[in-house]
Amino acid sequence: MDESFLLKRKANNQQGNLQLRKWHRDLGYFFFGLIISFAMSGISQNHRRSWDPERYVYSSKEVSTQLHTLKKEEINEEVIKKLAEQQQIASPLRFFRLEEDGRKLRAFFADGILDVDLSNGKGKFEILHTRPIIGHMANLHKSTNSVWIWYSDIFALGMLTIATTGLFMIKGKYGFRQRGYLLTLAGIVVPCWYSFSLSIN
Repeated sequence: MDESFLLKRKANNQQGNLQLRKWHRDLGYFFFGLIISFAMSGISQNHRRSWDPERYVYSSKEVSTQLHTLKKEEINEEVIKKLAEQQQIASPLRFFRLEEDGRKLRAFFADGILDVDLSNGKGKFEILHTRPIIGHMANLHKSTNSVWIWYSDIFALGMLTIATTGLFMIKGKYGFRQRGYLLTLAGIVVPCWYSFSLSIN
């Protein structure tokens, strides 16, 4: 094979590898803040059964109601709104539900939660505030703002680019063809296995 051709191909490969490194580097710089935000909020969401990663109890007050005098089917949205007005709860009602086989009422407001024991009508209203930093990070996952959705799509494409360029940046015995593909396959198998195990349970 012509030596000049080999040199040209080598130069092209080096140029292509350099371009991959530039994309990988610059996208990593640009999305660093959002990567950290999603990583930290993702960890907090993983443990949301143990604690509320988005809000904390700022204050609470005891309440006394007449809900225990009503039948379960008589408790509706209008009744809850009237109760909130009586208890000077200005926060808008989002939804409510009966728990523990109808023995407990839990009403969710924009800024708090009302729990009432339906056996005696006594309960507690907890005022919730957004957790500093981590709570705002968590909101990034749930935002329905159209501009943010488009930006999140761009971020996702950026992450795909970072992931794929990272596969081919290293050459030699530590490159993708030698050992990188094994680690890549292992990283794919684990979430696939877990997803499959969930689907059959």
